[in-house]
Amino acid sequence: MDIRPLGADSTNAVLHLFNTVIRDMKQKGIDQWDDIYPSKELLRNDILAGSAWGCFEGETLAGYLAIDADEPKEYAALPWEWGIDNHLMIHRICIHPLKRQNGYSQALLAAVEKWAAETGCKAIRLDTHMTNKVAQYTFEKNGYAFRGTVEFRKGTFFCYEKEL
Repeated sequence: MDIRPLGADSTNAVLHLFNTVIRDMKQKGIDQWDDIYPSKELLRNDILAGSAWGCFEGETLAGYLAIDADEPKEYAALPWEWGIDNHLMIHRICIHPLKRQNGYSQALLAAVEKWAAETGCKAIRLDTHMTNKVAQYTFEKNGYAFRGTVEFRKGTFFCYEKEL
């Protein structure tokens, strides 16, 4: 398993991964993502901004996440405990359906948390749709604490935070 920031040459692999993940989520009744979010433009921007990270099995992109300081305005009312001025956000984390339950999400989170701590980050925040029980379990298993809910276009999202 190789985890690293993604370059522009990864764009097609990222788009393919998201198409596969979105199709799988729909089949499982998880209404978190669609053809509006995350958009191709947003994913390309993640890569161009240097915030996209990938988890590879050989040359195959098995997982993805973006990490940056872009916090949704909806987060302002939540009772965050850490990193008031020095935190980052994880967005759009996903693992290929055929690669799940192989430790990819834990490894991807750990690598990005290590990188963030080395840059002086004190906490990481993230969210997931209320129907995405696998993501909720993964975040809690990896030390993220539930901080409340917010409403986005697709409904209620559970928000989590982890001190680094």
